[in-house]
Amino acid sequence: LNLSETAPDADLARESWLFVPKDRWVQVWQMCINATVIVSGFFAPLRYALLDSEDVGAVFLDSVLDVIFAADILFTFNVTIWTPSGYIISRLDIAKRYWWSGRLCLDLLATAPVDLIGELAGLPPSLTS
Repeated sequence: LNLSETAPDADLARESWLFVPKDRWVQVWQMCINATVIVSGFFAPLRYALLDSEDVGAVFLDSVLDVIFAADILFTFNVTIWTPSGYIISRLDIAKRYWWSGRLCLDLLATAPVDLIGELAGLPPSLTS
């Protein structure tokens, strides 16, 4: 059963430029985000434990991961939420659910550029990398 084709408000969601969770490309995006989380899970400890804080390749990869996660935050604000009564297509209701689920805070903390924040705060690199 493909909910995006049978739910009466899926077309309304698409007309509002919202994404329907059961659309194939949304599922592909989620799989890419999951893969990015795995890469980040392996890379972050290696970077902070073993690599030089000035390693250009490591800084670049970390920045790319941060951009991907920031894009996912924006994406999440535009994905409808399926409930038994239909899709939630109000962006305000979607944002409230994202906030109250606690995921928004975690996503923002995970995406925060720790090195840049530490540098702006005047902390020595040894404390942020």
